[in-house]
Amino acid sequence: MASYNERMEELPRIWKYTPDKGIHLKVYRNGDDNFPGKLVTLNKRQFRTFESWLADLSNSMHLRTGAIWRVYTPTTGTRKDDFDDFEEGQSLVVAGQEKFKPL
Repeated sequence: MASYNERMEELPRIWKYTPDKGIHLKVYRNGDDNFPGKLVTLNKRQFRTFESWLADLSNSMHLRTGAIWRVYTPTTGTRKDDFDDFEEGQSLVVAGQEKFKPL
């Protein structure tokens, strides 16, 4: 009887692949009480770096101040600067270079 590792080596490569699940986030504009929020799916395979995700988000959010530079939590204003800081279903506030304004 072959061991588990030997059987895994015999499988096609696609069977060994475990897909990364996307994270669903609700994103708000900093200081904009009238903006209802935008649902965004973050997939680490599509965006290799945090900066590339911010650039893509800047194109879709259209901030009055220009590009998105900072990401905060909506209640405490804690700054987030890495993909690992995000959780499924989390709400975030995006801002340019201005200070955080609570919602």
